[in-house]
Amino acid sequence: MVSVSDVCNALKTYSDTEGFSESQLNSFAEAGLSFVKGRLRDDADETDPLILRTATVVAHYNFFLGTISSSDRYESYKAGDMTVRRNISKEFQIEKEVLINALCEAADILTDKGFCFIVS
Repeated sequence: MVSVSDVCNALKTYSDTEGFSESQLNSFAEAGLSFVKGRLRDDADETDPLILRTATVVAHYNFFLGTISSSDRYESYKAGDMTVRRNISKEFQIEKEVLINALCEAADILTDKGFCFIVS
């Protein structure tokens, strides 16, 4: 079965996690793995690589949200005559799309804990 340290190590491969300690990243990794484990189907293979991938994407999404107020998330930087600005709205949209895609890819191993309205 995938461990928190496995998810944390995968989370460290994202460039925006650089400079964060393992203990800081562990809370995000634990939350991501807990999310996936809580939704695993009874017949899911515990060694399926989708578990690690999905838990890592969920952890990174939570990391993004948890660190959005960091100064490097909203500042612009000037180097010579060039200014670099971050577009947090666009980055957030990308994070949501990556999360949705990961959850869709893992649909075979996860249960749906949501609900649906059907209007006729």
